Amino acid sequence: MLVTYGLWFGTLAYLTFAAWAGCYIKKKTEPAIVRLVWWSPIVFIPFYGAPWVAYGFFNVAMGDMSGFAMAVLWVAFSPCIIVVGYVFVVLTILVYRIFFKSVGAGRETFCMSPSSGMRMAGNTELFGKRAESGIDAGNEENFAFYPRKTFLGQQDLFACHVIMMIAESEFEEFCSLVDRLFGHSKISLEQDSVYSNSDGGSLKLNVRREFSGLIIELITNSNTFLEELDVTFKAPPAPWFAFPDMAPIESITSKQGSLEYWWDWIWNPFWQHASDEIRMAYLRKHKASDEWIEYLAGQANDSD
Repeated sequence: MLVTYGLWFGTLAYLTFAAWAGCYIKKKTEPAIVRLVWWSPIVFIPFYGAPWVAYGFFNVAMGDMSGFAMAVLWVAFSPCIIVVGYVFVVLTILVYRIFFKSVGAGRETFCMSPSSGMRMAGNTELFGKRAESGIDAGNEENFAFYPRKTFLGQQDLFACHVIMMIAESEFEEFCSLVDRLFGHSKISLEQDSVYSNSDGGSLKLNVRREFSGLIIELITNSNTFLEELDVTFKAPPAPWFAFPDMAPIESITSKQGSLEYWWDWIWNPFWQHASDEIRMAYLRKHKASDEWIEYLAGQANDSD
């Protein structure tokens, strides 16, 4: 029974792996957990092999030399474990996608970047109470469509989640804005930063290099800060800046993964709500090729 169920079928290994994984992912963001799901069959292999090795050497210690074979026999089962593992990974991801879309239908969903480093811990203490002259339900309608803003009332937070992108040359201007409203000008990359001011405003942000520039992900309850963002950063970098090796046709045929995220959260909030005059001015300013102009003009007509 031990050999058949505990070792061959990996029951002992799976229970140990599940307990470890449950603890490990507690502080991970949703996209990080999804990435870990894809790696799980590989990560599971050491958990599967350890009981075999322990059982084999136990037999050797008891005088049964066949234990040496048991200690390495698990290697022969590993390919099967990986294949079966990825079957369940695909099923899990499909169920997740279907459930996630059905839950988020008809409303904004709080979504983190696939490579987001921002953690949710501590948000209740920062944004759980409405600040005077702060953000409340419906306030996001008072702001520009870009940068994209999502009110976090469904997380019981009186704040907005914002995703935007800037070129590295604009980072100093962003730091100056944070310094002016929150008194901090030095922002470290790839880690969460939290600032507060005397008006009861709070700002939690994460800045990372991605898409040939900087992705800024932040949560704030400051109306003033959001208004300043709208005035200062009215448009994201162009698609050919974020994806310099991509032809326009590729954005039509393979809009998934990081491209899908960038398009839905960075580009569309600007482009789909820009007037024809703003679109043409943007294309001239960023020196769009004829091919990109043709594609984006078609996309504009479809969105209208």
